[in-house]
Amino acid sequence: MIAPFSFLFFSFIYPYMSNSNCDNTESSDCCSCCYNCHGCHACHACYSSHGCYACYSSNGCRGCKICYGCYYSFGLKNCEATYKSIFSIGLSGDKFKVFGRESTELRFHEIFDKIQSFGFYPKQTNAFELYKENGNKWSEIPVSKLTYKEWDDSWKDCPKGLITYLSSLPEFDSAIFKEITGIDFQEDSEAKKKAQELEDEATKLLAKAKDLRASL
Repeated sequence: MIAPFSFLFFSFIYPYMSNSNCDNTESSDCCSCCYNCHGCHACHACYSSHGCYACYSSNGCRGCKICYGCYYSFGLKNCEATYKSIFSIGLSGDKFKVFGRESTELRFHEIFDKIQSFGFYPKQTNAFELYKENGNKWSEIPVSKLTYKEWDDSWKDCPKGLITYLSSLPEFDSAIFKEITGIDFQEDSEAKKKAQELEDEATKLLAKAKDLRASL
């Protein structure tokens, strides 16, 4: 954990220091003094983090928002010095939390590794789209077209399979999930339920139509 804090020190001295070894990360007055980060926006002195927004001196995090000095976590919001936690809000000096609940390091890795298997993190810029449009070459991306995404918009590509997995966890908290991602799991579930009801009703009507046709 030494690396990100040393980066933070230098960020105070060189507030507009360029990033190193970063992809699709906004630089200059947006991200600064970061290393080996991807798809972040407005972050400073972070190390090896992906898809974060307005974070400071975080290490190995994914999809976190406005966090300070956190390590190896996913989906945190407004947390400080938090270690190996997932989808939690307002933590300070905590570790092994899953949706704000006490957990264990073993359980954390079980969930974190499964999340990682989906290959998703909320990208805070449009750089991946530009990357594909320009022959899959980072060097060809027109910087003038690089823009950031609103936080909730960056989660809209979250795989349905990942949402289904998260909602199946006994620790899952739909209110926390919505506050962090903007995704209303309850509404999504109600929509699926209604769609299934309509499909079942359509199946019944088709069966009745076939019976009627056979009787003619």
